[in-house]
Amino acid sequence: MILRRMFRDTFVYGLSGVVSRFIGFLLVPIYTRMLAPADFGLLDLLTIASSIMVLLGGMQVESGIARGYYEARKAGTLATLVGTGIRLYTLGVAVVGVLGLAAFQFWFVGRGGLTWREAAPLFVGLLPSQWLVLWLLLLRYEGRPYQYAVMALGDVLCTTAFSVTGVCVLRLGVRGILWGMALSKILWATVGLVTRFSGSFRGWSRAEAGRILVYSVPTVPNTLVNWIQNYGNRFILLGALSLAGVGVYGLANRLASPLMVAIWALRLAWDPLATELIGKPEAPGVYARALDAYLLGMTLACGLLGALGDLFVRVLAPASYAEAGRLVAGIAMANLWLGSLQVLMMGMNVVRQTYWGVIAFVAGLAANLLPLWLWIGAGGLPTAAWTLLAGSLVTAEIALALSQRCFRIPYHYGVLRGSMAFSILASILFSAWPGLVPAGLGGAADTLLRLAAAGAGWYLLVYLFVPREMRAELVRRVRHRLWKTA
Repeated sequence: MILRRMFRDTFVYGLSGVVSRFIGFLLVPIYTRMLAPADFGLLDLLTIASSIMVLLGGMQVESGIARGYYEARKAGTLATLVGTGIRLYTLGVAVVGVLGLAAFQFWFVGRGGLTWREAAPLFVGLLPSQWLVLWLLLLRYEGRPYQYAVMALGDVLCTTAFSVTGVCVLRLGVRGILWGMALSKILWATVGLVTRFSGSFRGWSRAEAGRILVYSVPTVPNTLVNWIQNYGNRFILLGALSLAGVGVYGLANRLASPLMVAIWALRLAWDPLATELIGKPEAPGVYARALDAYLLGMTLACGLLGALGDLFVRVLAPASYAEAGRLVAGIAMANLWLGSLQVLMMGMNVVRQTYWGVIAFVAGLAANLLPLWLWIGAGGLPTAAWTLLAGSLVTAEIALALSQRCFRIPYHYGVLRGSMAFSILASILFSAWPGLVPAGLGGAADTLLRLAAAGAGWYLLVYLFVPREMRAELVRRVRHRLWKTA
């Protein structure tokens, strides 16, 4: 029942993400033709800078609010919890905004074609972005998935409309996209404030602020290192290759991102349910079954996406982006394992020892960026996808070990190991694919062969690593669901 509720909420929460990624696919031919690879790389780097400022300014306050939400609601102090969080957000944004302005002025403006005209929207949208994150979090924990979907979907559609206008009508290039993002955040943060959360500024408690920060601040290094692991490779690519190389990698990352919709939607549905389960006797078994379902479903989905990566590049982008197709499988598999951390680290969350996670993230960061820095010259762009996957696997392994020390959960290690093996083999196979198949095979035959290879690999994963009784239970559940649907 609990997992069924999670997957139902996942569908609703994922709606805005599905639309976002679908629109993103439609926009790829526009952006890749309106922006040169170097401009696409600049957009990628500025988007990363914006995300880092949002992360540091927010201090992960939303995680502290989420952890204390049910306790505060039961005690009747929810208004104090939310009001305290908003004031912490505002203070953090003010500090990070000043530091960010100084950093851009002294280190970044004037390099790679960057001017204040491109940087300004990052700062304008900083505080509205934080408020919108909090409004969406509260809607999830209030059990209002449809209101969440309206607000999140509205932000996606407005961002798209404003950005396309800026690029295609006003011909502002990168600036048009960034201003579109900022204006949409301002609009929907204001809508949320006016319609539902206008009283959120009233509460304040120093004791509550302390509880929020004690829980949330230790997760900032985890999330920051995770961001660096995901996006720090852009700066190594910039130094070793060119801004155009960053642009090609950025396109591959966008093509791998549709599965991030499902991963992100699962996380949105998972967090409140997992928090509500803490302390209940059935919780460890639910956590273990959730990980099994996630890995078995997402490994197949990521394998099929990696198989289609080259086809997507041929259809959606000019020939100058052709190498992006070889990177999609590795990036998608890396995203899969970074998404699994929400379940793998539940042991730390249960006992409020989130600070252990930084060890896992730092180890993963080293496993990602150090080999990339050493081998990028010899291996080229595919090295970035392989090392990203290596870093995510190291993070997952260490996070699992540390979390199990905090609070033991009966995960099925056969599913874990098989999923890891499939991830590695699929990323290597589809990266090296052009040299493995005969020339002149034809686009349709090549795509079908890729899909068959992905499906066969996933079947071997299930057959070799999933216990027989678990396979039987999985088949029974699938048949029951299909029969019930029919």
